[in-house]
Amino acid sequence: MDSIEILARSSQSPPQEQSTTSWHSDEETIAKQSSNPSTKAFRPSWRAWLSALVLTTLFAFISPMFLFRAYNMPVTPLLVPVLLYLMTTRKKPGYLTREEIVWVTSVVASGSSFAPAYQWIATIKDFGHLLNHWQQLAVVLGTQLLGWSLGHILSPVFSAMWPNTLPLMVLIQTLFPTSGQQKPPHTKRGRFFMLLTALTFVYQGVLSFVAPIFKSLCVLCLVPHSKILGMLGSGWDGAGILSLTFDWAAVATLQPFVAQVGAQLHYLAGALLMMYVLTPVGWHMDWWGSRSLPIVSTNVFDTAGRVYNVTLVDQISSAKWRGGPHVYDPYSPVRLTVNSSLGYIFAVAAMAAVVVHLVLWHSRWLLRTAQNTAWAVLRLWDLRAPAPAAAENSSGCAVRVCRLVVFTVSLGVAVISSQLGITVLPGWQALLAVVWATLMCIPVGFVEALGFALPMDLLPHILAGWMQGPGRPLETGYFHLWATAPTHVALGWSGVRGHQLRGLAAAGGGSWTRRGLLLGLVWGALVNHLSFSLLRTAQPPAGWHEEGEAGRLPAALSSELIVWGIAGPQSIFARASPYRLLFLYGALIGVLAPLLPYAAHRALTRLAAGGGGGGGGTESRCAWLARAARGIQVPLVLTGMVAVPTVPANFIVSGLAVAVAGHVWCRVGRVALVDRSLYNAALDTGTRLAVAALFAAGQVLATRQKPLVFASWWGNRPGNVEGCLL
Repeated sequence: MDSIEILARSSQSPPQEQSTTSWHSDEETIAKQSSNPSTKAFRPSWRAWLSALVLTTLFAFISPMFLFRAYNMPVTPLLVPVLLYLMTTRKKPGYLTREEIVWVTSVVASGSSFAPAYQWIATIKDFGHLLNHWQQLAVVLGTQLLGWSLGHILSPVFSAMWPNTLPLMVLIQTLFPTSGQQKPPHTKRGRFFMLLTALTFVYQGVLSFVAPIFKSLCVLCLVPHSKILGMLGSGWDGAGILSLTFDWAAVATLQPFVAQVGAQLHYLAGALLMMYVLTPVGWHMDWWGSRSLPIVSTNVFDTAGRVYNVTLVDQISSAKWRGGPHVYDPYSPVRLTVNSSLGYIFAVAAMAAVVVHLVLWHSRWLLRTAQNTAWAVLRLWDLRAPAPAAAENSSGCAVRVCRLVVFTVSLGVAVISSQLGITVLPGWQALLAVVWATLMCIPVGFVEALGFALPMDLLPHILAGWMQGPGRPLETGYFHLWATAPTHVALGWSGVRGHQLRGLAAAGGGSWTRRGLLLGLVWGALVNHLSFSLLRTAQPPAGWHEEGEAGRLPAALSSELIVWGIAGPQSIFARASPYRLLFLYGALIGVLAPLLPYAAHRALTRLAAGGGGGGGGTESRCAWLARAARGIQVPLVLTGMVAVPTVPANFIVSGLAVAVAGHVWCRVGRVALVDRSLYNAALDTGTRLAVAALFAAGQVLATRQKPLVFASWWGNRPGNVEGCLL
């Protein structure tokens, strides 16, 4: 059974039947034991409220500091149970119950991450547009609250257990046993977690400070004075061929111990095909005239091969439109690297392939899910409709009124943005962006439920660019914000994944879980705003930072606004443009590629049913090939093809080795899912604690004019530890 089918079957099954259709019994055991609700109705104590408030404030204040990092490692829900354990280890038993631990973790996970809207706010500064504090808060809270509403609506749809939640559940179960069980220092699993976390902390500290060369070890760059091999071999700024990383922060993005190995192999196969075959061949053969440009880059370029100068665009536009509407006038046609051009093709293909895959294999479920989602949205305004769950009591009406108010207010912010002075985007286009975000939750959620991020940014940019016309990057970016940020929030910890921890519902705590998610979301956004405002007025930090570190997401978003906002689709897809067929190529690949395994499966199934014209051996081979064709995940392959340059390319070989070796080791050793999840939690926790400790030490020393710099031994070079000539 393919991995997407598992999610589809689990979502369409009624709750009483999901024990046989959704995932395996191990996942269900983890989910049930992670909360262990009692018969007493749950209500968080003042200690739980205080813990949630303090940790949410701490994490939400720190998270903006890592906006311009390649890996956003230190802020993670896994740190919450660890910190709570350290805070309560000397307290009397029952200081915080396991239900309260789960509740606090849900609240902090919901509010600790950096709100996606701040990426747009940070990017539009490059285009000379600044918002005041109230306008920023309106945008951030509007997108966050709309995402929370969509997450609540879609939580029954994605009822299967997501791999990203399993390490957290096992960690809570390990650190906070039920009454009558031994505490972690006295259990084998608890001792193992503490030992592995400590070893990982030391390992990551040595790797990040003493020997950062092993964070991206490039074999091809060992050849001296070769610029071509440097571009092909660099894991940070090149194709990453034969580039290795020993950094768990890079490998952990695939969740190697808990994600399905088939899904990982499909994703890595796409990345290998893109970076080892198509990108080097396309650069060598000068596809789209790209040989004069870098082989991989988050930037876009002008016809002279220089990075596109937004400041020059602003100066030309200001002089030309003095006293009139500020429309950006491009000074040069946009030129894309071969990796970016191919990335646009396969981003369109990935989105189309997910929809085609669901239509081919799960058409009835897709139709029923779309109908249920539309009905759930419409039912928000009908307070007389029956409550959706039997757990709703006499206060259910008030709860539903609150949900209606949250949804309506957030939707209103999107529609009246022009009246608030945030943008001149028409209200109907903002409403269209919200509809797009709602519809995209279903296909994007299926891929994210497997631990991977579907490239959903491109299509909203193209759609907004067509509606706005060239020279309108701010409006294009604002449409993209409302078309993507609510989806990310809905499918994140504040939405669907947060509900995976709501085992408290059996004890009457489901409503408190939803309230906690909402309160954490709002409070975290407010603290984000405070931290972000302080960072924008401060000088660049002089403390410790990782080698090769760069703000890839803000840089990529700025480039997207240049391509689809300043130049516009009308220019990119013009008859004389070398990129005029990119969208067509992507659409054809996305539609036709999923049809091939589907047609092969149907044909082989018929051959197996008819005997295949031979003996039993032929019939069994046809049946095996039919199952193999059904297991081909085209959307995951295409998703892996657009991983770079959003993340460095050095993860491919190391990720493949860890995925295969880990799967073989767990299979031979019969390692249970509980233990695999604990391994993943320990490695992640140790890595994040080490990076956070180095970052904190660097900032403290920076205030004393003593910056913490990399060690200059083990082959490390200041400026470029890879040693690649670029």
